Amino acid sequence: MQWSEFEPAMGTVGWAAARISGLLLFCPFLGSDAVPAMIKVALTVLLTALLWPAYGGVIPAADLWHWTVGAAGEAMAGIGLGLISSVLFEGALLAGQVLSVPTGYLEARQVDLAQEEGYGLLLRQFPAMADLDWERLTFELDSYLDEVEQLVRAVYRRA
Repeated sequence: MQWSEFEPAMGTVGWAAARISGLLLFCPFLGSDAVPAMIKVALTVLLTALLWPAYGGVIPAADLWHWTVGAAGEAMAGIGLGLISSVLFEGALLAGQVLSVPTGYLEARQVDLAQEEGYGLLLRQFPAMADLDWERLTFELDSYLDEVEQLVRAVYRRA
């Protein structure tokens, strides 16, 4: 059998597979290392079978060299689409993170010095304390609170 007998069908199938595999290489979720290679191959074959009719009107080049160059171009187009979708996805993710900051996610804190009566007294006595980052200080105190409670229980436990 000659290459020319397979060329019309294989040309369009090969070009479709090249673009889809390039896309699946970088697209969000499916392009990650968490997805096994066999799943990626199966998706490439499935999507190629589904999208091959869209390539039906494309007439690939007559010789192997031009077909290879065309397939490489299709792979580059797929990689470009995958990279664009990744950038758009990451941009949407970043926008969601940026927008979530002003909405004020409440975080459970065990220690909140700003709510204590003594904080108001200290602030009236020393107004410069208002510039201190009390949230960060209370978060750091939260990390030590459990250790302090265990130490107090160990020292003052009833025998």
